[in-house]
Amino acid sequence: MHFILFHSEKIIAAYKGELPLSHTLRNYTKQHKQLGSKDRKSIAHCVYSWYRCAKFISNAKSMHFEEQMHISLWLCKVTPLIHLLPAYLQATFEISIHEKIKFASQNNIAIDLATPANFKSIELSKNISYASWIPSLFEQPLVFIRTLGPTTTCTSLLTAAQINFEVIDTHCIAVNNASAIDQILPKELYVIQDYASQKTGNFLDPKNGESWLDCCCGAGGKSLLLASKKKQITHHVMDVRASILHNLQDRFRTAKLKAPIPIIVDITDAMLLKQKLGNLQFDHIICDVPCSGSGTWARTPEQFYFFNSKELSSFNAKQFIIANNSLAYLKEGGTLIYITCSIFQSENEAIIASLLQHNPKIICKEMHLINGIENKADCMFVAVLERPLEF
Repeated sequence: MHFILFHSEKIIAAYKGELPLSHTLRNYTKQHKQLGSKDRKSIAHCVYSWYRCAKFISNAKSMHFEEQMHISLWLCKVTPLIHLLPAYLQATFEISIHEKIKFASQNNIAIDLATPANFKSIELSKNISYASWIPSLFEQPLVFIRTLGPTTTCTSLLTAAQINFEVIDTHCIAVNNASAIDQILPKELYVIQDYASQKTGNFLDPKNGESWLDCCCGAGGKSLLLASKKKQITHHVMDVRASILHNLQDRFRTAKLKAPIPIIVDITDAMLLKQKLGNLQFDHIICDVPCSGSGTWARTPEQFYFFNSKELSSFNAKQFIIANNSLAYLKEGGTLIYITCSIFQSENEAIIASLLQHNPKIICKEMHLINGIENKADCMFVAVLERPLEF
Protein backbone atom coordinates (compact mmCIF):
# COMPACT_ATOMS: atom_id res chain seq x y z
CA MET A 1 0.00 0.00 0.00
CA HIS A 2 2.82 2.43 0.83
CA PHE A 3 4.31 1.93 -2.64
CA ILE A 4 0.96 2.68 -4.31
CA LEU A 5 0.33 5.63 -1.99
CA PHE A 6 3.75 7.12 -2.69
CA HIS A 7 3.10 7.32 -6.43
CA SER A 8 -0.55 8.39 -6.01
CA GLU A 9 0.40 11.26 -3.72
CA LYS A 10 3.21 12.31 -6.04
CA ILE A 11 0.82 12.49 -9.02
CA ILE A 12 -1.84 14.43 -7.09
CA ALA A 13 0.71 16.91 -5.74
CA ALA A 14 2.02 17.69 -9.24
CA TYR A 15 -1.25 17.61 -11.19
CA LYS A 16 -2.94 20.97 -11.81
CA GLY A 17 -5.71 19.91 -14.19
CA GLU A 18 -4.20 21.25 -17.42
CA LEU A 19 -4.36 17.87 -19.20
CA PRO A 20 -6.95 15.13 -18.83
CA LEU A 21 -6.02 12.98 -15.84
CA SER A 22 -5.88 9.89 -18.05
CA HIS A 23 -3.08 11.51 -20.12
CA THR A 24 -1.17 12.49 -16.98
CA LEU A 25 -1.37 8.96 -15.59
CA ARG A 26 -0.20 7.51 -18.89
CA ASN A 27 2.76 9.90 -19.06
CA TYR A 28 3.69 9.20 -15.45
CA THR A 29 3.74 5.43 -15.89
CA LYS A 30 5.87 5.79 -19.04
CA GLN A 31 8.43 7.62 -16.92
CA HIS A 32 8.29 4.94 -14.19
CA LYS A 33 8.72 1.72 -16.12
CA GLN A 34 9.12 -0.28 -12.90
CA LEU A 35 5.36 -0.02 -12.40
CA GLY A 36 3.64 -3.21 -13.52
CA SER A 37 0.14 -3.51 -14.93
CA LYS A 38 -1.42 -4.18 -11.53
CA ASP A 39 0.46 -1.23 -10.00
CA ARG A 40 -0.77 1.11 -12.75
CA LYS A 41 -4.39 0.06 -12.24
CA SER A 42 -4.12 0.45 -8.46
CA ILE A 43 -2.60 3.93 -8.77
CA ALA A 44 -5.31 4.96 -11.23
CA HIS A 45 -8.00 3.71 -8.82
CA CYS A 46 -6.42 5.71 -6.00
CA VAL A 47 -5.96 8.95 -7.91
CA TYR A 48 -9.43 8.96 -9.47
CA SER A 49 -11.05 8.11 -6.13
CA TRP A 50 -9.20 10.94 -4.40
CA TYR A 51 -10.48 13.50 -6.95
CA ARG A 52 -14.02 12.15 -6.55
CA CYS A 53 -13.99 12.59 -2.78
CA ALA A 54 -11.48 15.27 -1.77
CA LYS A 55 -13.94 18.18 -1.78
CA PHE A 56 -16.41 16.29 0.41
CA ILE A 57 -14.11 15.16 3.25
CA SER A 58 -14.43 18.26 5.41
CA ASN A 59 -11.63 17.42 7.82
CA ALA A 60 -9.21 16.13 5.17
CA LYS A 61 -6.55 18.71 6.10
CA SER A 62 -6.23 17.18 9.56
CA MET A 63 -5.65 13.70 8.08
CA HIS A 64 -2.58 11.98 6.71
CA PHE A 65 -2.76 11.28 2.98
CA GLU A 66 -3.09 7.54 3.67
CA GLU A 67 -6.26 8.10 5.69
CA GLN A 68 -7.70 10.38 3.00
CA MET A 69 -7.08 7.64 0.47
CA HIS A 70 -8.61 4.93 2.63
CA ILE A 71 -11.79 6.95 2.97
CA SER A 72 -11.87 7.78 -0.75
CA LEU A 73 -11.53 4.12 -1.78
CA TRP A 74 -14.20 3.21 0.78
CA LEU A 75 -16.65 5.87 -0.40
CA CYS A 76 -16.12 4.90 -4.05
CA LYS A 77 -16.39 1.16 -3.36
CA VAL A 78 -13.17 0.33 -5.20
CA THR A 79 -13.49 -3.43 -4.87
CA PRO A 80 -10.04 -4.39 -6.26
CA LEU A 81 -8.37 -2.46 -3.40
CA ILE A 82 -10.69 -3.43 -0.52
CA HIS A 83 -7.93 -5.55 1.02
CA LEU A 84 -5.85 -2.41 1.56
CA LEU A 85 -8.45 -0.79 3.82
CA PRO A 86 -8.57 -0.91 7.61
CA ALA A 87 -10.85 -3.61 9.02
CA TYR A 88 -13.55 -1.18 10.17
CA LEU A 89 -13.88 0.20 6.61
CA GLN A 90 -13.85 -3.26 5.06
CA ALA A 91 -16.72 -4.27 7.36
CA THR A 92 -18.89 -1.38 6.10
CA PHE A 93 -17.72 -1.42 2.49
CA GLU A 94 -21.05 -2.33 0.87
CA ILE A 95 -23.40 0.03 2.73
CA SER A 96 -24.94 2.96 0.83
CA ILE A 97 -23.26 6.35 0.54
CA HIS A 98 -25.78 7.90 2.93
CA GLU A 99 -25.21 5.13 5.49
CA LYS A 100 -21.49 5.72 5.14
CA ILE A 101 -21.91 9.40 5.98
CA LYS A 102 -23.68 8.47 9.21
CA PHE A 103 -21.05 5.85 10.01
CA ALA A 104 -18.23 8.30 9.26
CA SER A 105 -19.64 10.92 11.66
CA GLN A 106 -19.53 8.32 14.44
CA ASN A 107 -15.84 7.76 13.69
CA ASN A 108 -14.65 11.39 13.59
CA ILE A 109 -14.74 11.56 9.80
CA ALA A 110 -16.65 14.55 8.44
CA ILE A 111 -18.22 13.86 5.04
CA ASP A 112 -20.44 16.62 3.73
CA LEU A 113 -22.36 16.21 0.47
CA ALA A 114 -23.63 19.79 0.51
CA THR A 115 -23.26 21.74 -2.73
CA PRO A 116 -19.65 23.06 -2.92
CA ALA A 117 -19.25 26.82 -2.58
CA ASN A 118 -18.22 27.36 -6.23
CA PHE A 119 -21.49 25.78 -7.40
CA LYS A 120 -23.86 27.67 -5.09
CA SER A 121 -24.83 30.23 -7.74
CA ILE A 122 -25.19 27.69 -10.56
CA GLU A 123 -28.69 26.44 -11.30
CA LEU A 124 -29.15 22.96 -12.69
CA SER A 125 -31.47 22.02 -15.53
CA LYS A 126 -34.89 20.54 -14.87
CA ASN A 127 -35.04 16.83 -14.03
CA ILE A 128 -31.85 16.82 -11.97
CA SER A 129 -30.81 18.10 -8.54
CA TYR A 130 -27.61 18.51 -6.58
CA ALA A 131 -28.96 15.94 -4.11
CA SER A 132 -28.98 13.27 -6.84
CA TRP A 133 -26.02 14.47 -8.90
CA ILE A 134 -23.36 14.81 -6.19
CA PRO A 135 -23.61 11.18 -4.91
CA SER A 136 -23.37 9.99 -8.53
CA LEU A 137 -19.88 11.52 -8.77
CA PHE A 138 -18.56 8.86 -6.38
CA GLU A 139 -19.16 6.03 -8.85
CA GLN A 140 -17.43 5.33 -12.14
CA PRO A 141 -20.10 5.07 -14.87
CA LEU A 142 -20.43 1.98 -17.00
CA VAL A 143 -19.12 1.64 -20.54
CA PHE A 144 -21.88 1.54 -23.14
CA ILE A 145 -21.68 -0.18 -26.50
CA ARG A 146 -23.86 0.72 -29.47
CA THR A 147 -24.02 -2.35 -31.68
CA LEU A 148 -23.75 -1.80 -35.42
CA GLY A 149 -25.34 -5.12 -36.36
CA PRO A 150 -27.41 -7.74 -34.53
CA THR A 151 -26.99 -7.23 -30.78
CA THR A 152 -26.98 -11.00 -30.29
CA THR A 153 -23.65 -11.25 -32.14
CA CYS A 154 -22.01 -9.03 -29.51
CA THR A 155 -23.76 -10.65 -26.56
CA SER A 156 -22.69 -14.12 -27.73
CA LEU A 157 -19.04 -13.05 -27.90
CA LEU A 158 -19.23 -11.36 -24.48
CA THR A 159 -20.86 -14.43 -22.97
CA ALA A 160 -18.18 -16.70 -24.43
CA ALA A 161 -15.49 -14.44 -22.93
CA GLN A 162 -17.30 -14.50 -19.54
CA ILE A 163 -17.78 -10.72 -19.57
CA ASN A 164 -20.71 -9.51 -17.49
CA PHE A 165 -23.05 -7.26 -19.44
CA GLU A 166 -26.59 -5.90 -19.50
CA VAL A 167 -28.68 -5.23 -22.59
CA ILE A 168 -30.10 -1.74 -21.97
CA ASP A 169 -31.87 -1.08 -25.26
CA THR A 170 -32.25 -2.52 -28.74
CA HIS A 171 -28.65 -1.66 -29.72
CA CYS A 172 -27.23 -0.68 -26.33
CA ILE A 173 -25.15 -2.92 -24.06
CA ALA A 174 -23.55 -1.90 -20.75
CA VAL A 175 -20.32 -3.44 -19.46
CA ASN A 176 -18.03 -2.70 -16.55
CA ASN A 177 -15.48 0.00 -17.39
CA ALA A 178 -12.60 -2.44 -16.79
CA SER A 179 -13.83 -4.88 -19.45
CA ALA A 180 -11.34 -5.42 -22.29
CA ILE A 181 -14.01 -5.43 -24.97
CA ASP A 182 -11.61 -4.24 -27.66
CA GLN A 183 -9.93 -7.65 -27.37
CA ILE A 184 -13.23 -9.50 -27.65
CA LEU A 185 -15.46 -7.63 -30.10
CA PRO A 186 -14.37 -6.91 -33.70
CA LYS A 187 -14.35 -3.14 -34.18
CA GLU A 188 -16.81 -3.31 -37.07
CA LEU A 189 -19.49 -4.66 -34.68
CA TYR A 190 -19.78 -1.74 -32.27
CA VAL A 191 -18.90 1.77 -31.22
CA ILE A 192 -18.36 3.05 -27.69
CA GLN A 193 -21.11 5.58 -27.02
CA ASP A 194 -22.66 6.51 -23.70
CA TYR A 195 -26.29 5.59 -23.04
CA ALA A 196 -27.40 9.24 -22.83
CA SER A 197 -25.59 10.05 -26.07
CA GLN A 198 -27.30 7.11 -27.75
CA LYS A 199 -30.67 8.42 -26.53
CA THR A 200 -30.12 11.66 -28.48
CA GLY A 201 -30.67 9.50 -31.55
CA ASN A 202 -34.38 9.55 -30.69
CA PHE A 203 -34.37 13.19 -31.82
CA LEU A 204 -32.73 12.41 -35.18
CA ASP A 205 -35.41 11.30 -37.63
CA PRO A 206 -34.04 11.57 -41.18
CA LYS A 207 -36.22 11.15 -44.23
CA ASN A 208 -35.03 10.22 -47.71
CA GLY A 209 -33.98 13.25 -49.74
CA GLU A 210 -33.29 15.53 -46.78
CA SER A 211 -30.14 17.56 -46.19
CA TRP A 212 -28.43 17.36 -42.77
CA LEU A 213 -25.55 19.30 -41.22
CA ASP A 214 -23.63 18.28 -38.11
CA CYS A 215 -22.12 21.68 -37.40
CA CYS A 216 -19.86 20.75 -34.44
CA CYS A 217 -19.22 17.15 -35.35
CA GLY A 218 -16.16 16.43 -33.19
CA ALA A 219 -15.49 12.69 -33.19
CA GLY A 220 -18.73 12.13 -35.08
CA GLY A 221 -20.84 10.24 -32.54
CA LYS A 222 -24.09 11.99 -33.47
CA SER A 223 -23.37 11.77 -37.21
CA LEU A 224 -22.77 8.04 -36.88
CA LEU A 225 -26.11 7.77 -35.08
CA LEU A 226 -27.75 9.66 -37.92
CA ALA A 227 -26.09 7.55 -40.63
CA SER A 228 -27.00 4.31 -38.83
CA LYS A 229 -30.66 5.04 -39.64
CA LYS A 230 -29.65 4.37 -43.26
CA LYS A 231 -31.73 6.95 -45.07
CA GLN A 232 -30.78 8.51 -48.41
CA ILE A 233 -29.74 11.98 -47.20
CA THR A 234 -27.20 14.63 -48.10
CA HIS A 235 -24.97 14.68 -45.05
CA HIS A 236 -22.41 17.40 -44.24
CA VAL A 237 -20.12 17.53 -41.19
CA MET A 238 -18.28 20.59 -39.96
CA ASP A 239 -15.33 21.19 -37.65
CA VAL A 240 -12.43 23.62 -37.43
CA ARG A 241 -9.93 20.73 -37.08
CA ALA A 242 -8.94 18.82 -40.22
CA SER A 243 -7.57 15.91 -38.14
CA ILE A 244 -10.95 15.42 -36.45
CA LEU A 245 -12.71 15.26 -39.80
CA HIS A 246 -10.13 12.76 -41.08
CA ASN A 247 -10.67 10.53 -38.05
CA LEU A 248 -14.43 10.82 -38.50
CA GLN A 249 -14.12 9.54 -42.07
CA ASP A 250 -12.16 6.53 -40.72
CA ARG A 251 -14.92 5.79 -38.20
CA PHE A 252 -17.51 5.79 -40.98
CA ARG A 253 -15.42 3.41 -43.06
CA THR A 254 -15.04 1.05 -40.09
CA ALA A 255 -18.80 1.13 -39.54
CA LYS A 256 -19.31 0.50 -43.29
CA LEU A 257 -21.39 3.64 -43.64
CA LYS A 258 -21.28 6.27 -46.37
CA ALA A 259 -18.93 9.03 -45.28
CA PRO A 260 -20.41 12.54 -45.00
CA ILE A 261 -19.14 15.63 -46.85
CA PRO A 262 -16.55 17.42 -44.67
CA ILE A 263 -16.34 21.21 -44.24
CA ILE A 264 -13.36 22.72 -42.40
CA VAL A 265 -14.45 26.03 -40.89
CA ASP A 266 -14.69 27.92 -37.61
CA ILE A 267 -18.43 28.18 -37.09
CA THR A 268 -18.04 31.09 -34.67
CA ASP A 269 -16.81 33.24 -37.60
CA ALA A 270 -20.03 34.27 -39.40
CA MET A 271 -18.24 35.83 -42.41
CA LEU A 272 -15.99 32.82 -42.97
CA LEU A 273 -18.98 30.53 -42.54
CA LYS A 274 -20.84 32.45 -45.24
CA GLN A 275 -17.86 32.07 -47.58
CA LYS A 276 -17.84 28.30 -47.02
CA LEU A 277 -21.59 27.60 -47.10
CA GLY A 278 -22.78 30.31 -49.47
CA ASN A 279 -26.49 29.78 -50.12
CA LEU A 280 -26.63 26.24 -48.72
CA GLN A 281 -29.67 25.54 -46.56
CA PHE A 282 -30.34 22.42 -44.54
CA ASP A 283 -33.51 20.61 -43.53
CA HIS A 284 -31.97 19.71 -40.19
CA ILE A 285 -28.89 20.82 -38.23
CA ILE A 286 -27.27 18.95 -35.36
CA CYS A 287 -25.67 21.47 -33.01
CA ASP A 288 -23.71 19.56 -30.36
CA VAL A 289 -21.92 22.55 -28.84
CA PRO A 290 -18.73 22.71 -26.72
CA CYS A 291 -19.68 22.86 -23.04
CA SER A 292 -18.47 22.38 -19.47
CA GLY A 293 -19.06 18.63 -19.79
CA SER A 294 -20.62 18.60 -16.31
CA GLY A 295 -22.93 15.75 -17.32
CA THR A 296 -19.86 13.53 -17.79
CA TRP A 297 -17.87 14.46 -14.69
CA ALA A 298 -18.47 11.11 -13.03
CA ARG A 299 -16.06 9.82 -15.71
CA THR A 300 -13.64 12.74 -15.34
CA PRO A 301 -13.77 13.78 -11.65
CA GLU A 302 -10.70 15.96 -12.05
CA GLN A 303 -12.83 18.37 -14.11
CA PHE A 304 -15.26 18.67 -11.20
CA TYR A 305 -12.38 19.18 -8.76
CA PHE A 306 -10.72 21.96 -10.80
CA PHE A 307 -13.91 23.56 -12.10
CA ASN A 308 -13.86 27.36 -12.19
CA SER A 309 -17.36 28.82 -12.43
CA LYS A 310 -15.94 31.87 -14.26
CA GLU A 311 -15.34 29.63 -17.28
CA LEU A 312 -19.08 29.21 -17.79
CA SER A 313 -19.58 32.68 -19.28
CA SER A 314 -17.04 31.87 -22.00
CA PHE A 315 -18.85 28.62 -22.83
CA ASN A 316 -22.21 30.40 -22.83
CA ALA A 317 -21.01 33.04 -25.29
CA LYS A 318 -19.61 30.42 -27.67
CA GLN A 319 -22.72 28.23 -27.41
CA PHE A 320 -25.00 31.10 -28.37
CA ILE A 321 -22.80 32.20 -31.29
CA ILE A 322 -22.53 28.67 -32.70
CA ALA A 323 -26.25 27.97 -32.50
CA ASN A 324 -27.24 31.43 -33.69
CA ASN A 325 -24.87 31.27 -36.69
CA SER A 326 -26.22 27.81 -37.53
CA LEU A 327 -29.82 28.98 -37.58
CA ALA A 328 -29.04 31.19 -40.58
CA TYR A 329 -28.66 28.01 -42.68
CA LEU A 330 -31.84 26.28 -41.53
CA LYS A 331 -34.62 25.90 -44.09
CA GLU A 332 -38.21 26.84 -43.39
CA GLY A 333 -39.89 23.83 -41.83
CA GLY A 334 -36.50 22.58 -40.65
CA THR A 335 -35.20 21.82 -37.18
CA LEU A 336 -32.03 22.51 -35.24
CA ILE A 337 -31.21 19.90 -32.58
CA TYR A 338 -29.23 21.66 -29.83
CA ILE A 339 -27.22 19.26 -27.64
CA THR A 340 -24.88 19.59 -24.66
CA CYS A 341 -23.37 17.12 -22.20
CA SER A 342 -24.03 19.67 -19.45
CA ILE A 343 -26.48 19.75 -16.55
CA PHE A 344 -26.13 23.52 -16.05
CA GLN A 345 -29.15 25.66 -16.86
CA SER A 346 -26.96 28.46 -18.24
CA GLU A 347 -25.69 26.12 -20.98
CA ASN A 348 -29.09 24.62 -21.67
CA GLU A 349 -32.45 26.34 -21.09
CA ALA A 350 -30.85 29.79 -20.86
CA ILE A 351 -29.20 29.44 -24.28
CA ILE A 352 -32.48 28.32 -25.80
CA ALA A 353 -34.25 31.33 -24.28
CA SER A 354 -31.61 33.67 -25.76
CA LEU A 355 -31.88 32.06 -29.19
CA LEU A 356 -35.67 32.45 -29.18
CA GLN A 357 -35.35 36.07 -28.11
CA HIS A 358 -32.93 36.86 -30.96
CA ASN A 359 -34.80 34.80 -33.55
CA PRO A 360 -38.52 35.59 -33.18
CA LYS A 361 -39.49 33.29 -36.07
CA ILE A 362 -37.94 30.26 -34.34
CA ILE A 363 -39.97 28.12 -31.93
CA CYS A 364 -38.88 25.50 -29.39
CA LYS A 365 -40.77 22.26 -30.01
CA GLU A 366 -39.32 20.39 -27.02
CA MET A 367 -36.37 20.22 -24.64
CA HIS A 368 -35.24 17.51 -22.23
CA LEU A 369 -32.47 16.63 -19.84
CA ILE A 370 -31.53 12.99 -20.43
CA ASN A 371 -30.70 11.92 -16.88
CA GLY A 372 -28.44 8.88 -17.04
CA ILE A 373 -27.70 8.59 -13.32
CA GLU A 374 -30.00 5.62 -12.69
CA ASN A 375 -28.32 3.75 -15.55
CA LYS A 376 -24.81 4.67 -14.34
CA ALA A 377 -24.46 6.80 -17.46
CA ASP A 378 -23.85 10.42 -18.43
CA CYS A 379 -26.42 13.23 -18.54
CA MET A 380 -27.19 15.24 -21.68
CA PHE A 381 -29.50 18.05 -22.72
CA VAL A 382 -31.44 18.17 -26.00
CA ALA A 383 -33.67 20.90 -27.42
CA VAL A 384 -35.42 20.88 -30.79
CA LEU A 385 -35.86 24.29 -32.43
CA GLU A 386 -37.97 24.75 -35.55
CA ARG A 387 -38.22 27.42 -38.24
CA PRO A 388 -41.92 27.14 -39.17
CA LEU A 389 -43.07 27.35 -42.74
CA GLU A 390 -44.27 30.78 -43.76
CA PHE A 391 -47.57 30.85 -45.62
